[in-house]
Amino acid sequence: MHSWLFSERELHVRLLQGEDIDILWQWLNDPQVLSWYGGRDQTFSRNDIAAKYLPRRGDPITACLALQEHQALGYLQFYRLPTNTCALWKIPDDGTSWGIDLFIGRTNLWGQGLGTRLVTATCRYLLLTHQARVVTVDPMVDNKRAIRSYEKSGFQIATRLERHQNHEGAWRDSWLMTWRPHPSDINSH
Repeated sequence: MHSWLFSERELHVRLLQGEDIDILWQWLNDPQVLSWYGGRDQTFSRNDIAAKYLPRRGDPITACLALQEHQALGYLQFYRLPTNTCALWKIPDDGTSWGIDLFIGRTNLWGQGLGTRLVTATCRYLLLTHQARVVTVDPMVDNKRAIRSYEKSGFQIATRLERHQNHEGAWRDSWLMTWRPHPSDINSH
């Protein structure tokens, strides 16, 4: 039995484990997923996935599996933003700025609001357990579905990051989007 980092109704998030490599391999070899995460020109072996995604001692990234009920739904990672990134993006460098990356791997569930709920729950978790005051995401500017999901979760576009991601052989612009808790959320915790 796994212990959850956090849950919201039937959505649960736990740390990524070795047994999750097969499901990540399926997702990271699905052209629909790769069209937005990684790129369709990428190939991932199980060993590549284990080396890149499984937690290692001292790793600043917390890699997670998101589940709906008890079925794997997607991948989520979060991390405290490093000083140089905070300076570049002009956000607080006091340990309260975080970044998240995620994808819903079960493409038949895209467009049902699960990503929005997962992002909202993640921001709440980061606020409550890590006193997050800024959470960032950086979707490519043409990833309309993700941008809408983030906006529904309370993120706002802060700035355009030019040539930010090399995706499918070309440098793509991304939006830096930020979430900040409502002042009443901060005062009540």
